[in-house]
Amino acid sequence: MLEKAQSPQAQSFNAYDRPHGDLREFIARAERAGEIVRIAGADWKLEMGTLAEIVNHARPEPPAILFEEVPGYPRGMRLLSGATNSSKRLAIALGLPAPDNPLDVVRAYRDRMKAHRPIPPKTVAKGPVFENIDRDGKVDVLKFPVPFLHEHDGGRYIGTDDLVIMRDPEANWVNGGTYRAMVQDKTHVSVWISPGKHGRQIREKYFRAGKPCPVLISCGHDPLLFLAGGNELKFGLCEYDYAGGHRGEPYEIVLSELHGLPMPAHAEIVLEGEMVETIKAKEGPFGEFTGYYASSPSEQPLVEVKRVYYRNDPISASPRRCARHPISPSANA
Repeated sequence: MLEKAQSPQAQSFNAYDRPHGDLREFIARAERAGEIVRIAGADWKLEMGTLAEIVNHARPEPPAILFEEVPGYPRGMRLLSGATNSSKRLAIALGLPAPDNPLDVVRAYRDRMKAHRPIPPKTVAKGPVFENIDRDGKVDVLKFPVPFLHEHDGGRYIGTDDLVIMRDPEANWVNGGTYRAMVQDKTHVSVWISPGKHGRQIREKYFRAGKPCPVLISCGHDPLLFLAGGNELKFGLCEYDYAGGHRGEPYEIVLSELHGLPMPAHAEIVLEGEMVETIKAKEGPFGEFTGYYASSPSEQPLVEVKRVYYRNDPISASPRRCARHPISPSANA
């Protein structure tokens, strides 16, 4: 059952008196605002990417797409594309007042940041993400409808709207960045992290010590975490804390089985594994939001996935990377 919007006097988070609890509640709120289109029967191979591209070009502020009934997959498995690609959905995700135009979001965000203070997450014993756990030999990341979005992509990308979570082995703080993750086979994904990014700096600390780098990849969560993961935060500031400051209350996190890394308790799908410096595979290219294939194919460290945590009828996510023009050959070509 959908919750009711609050009166203007009670509104403190967009049209509601509290933050949305997870991706599912965000979708319900966005749908009430007329910001969701449901498409049934689209195939993971190019059809999802093509339909998302068409919708993205249809009007200046396109709706998000909830892909349902993906051929070859259980009926309950879905994929959300373009969660934050409109000013209204950005306002819902950030808990800002409903805008009349995109500049209203810019002004409200600017005012918010004058008083913004990080709020650390709250560790809990259990959460919906533990409804299902596949371990070791039962791991198969392709049991989910991972899309092949563009015709020249290097593979199927399970992580484009993701949160790649690592712990700094020296300072002990947790970083959650949005880095693309490409499926290699049912138990391996490769992650591209641009030079200089916090996740890459942390990964290199493990490698210099001759150790594997523990990692979580969350693939479906509150879009506010995606916005935080793609933001340029100062080194040492955790994305959970930053996003918690926007929602006005802490995120609930649970600890992973193997490495005790924190994952969103209400995440849809989370992969856990390790990266080893010497074990690599070709990653890329990928059709980026800039409208071309960014970064030529390169050998990147593999994540060996040893645990998959997921909710019943999980919803994965794709941010609809394409810009408002067709994908062109790589700028690096």
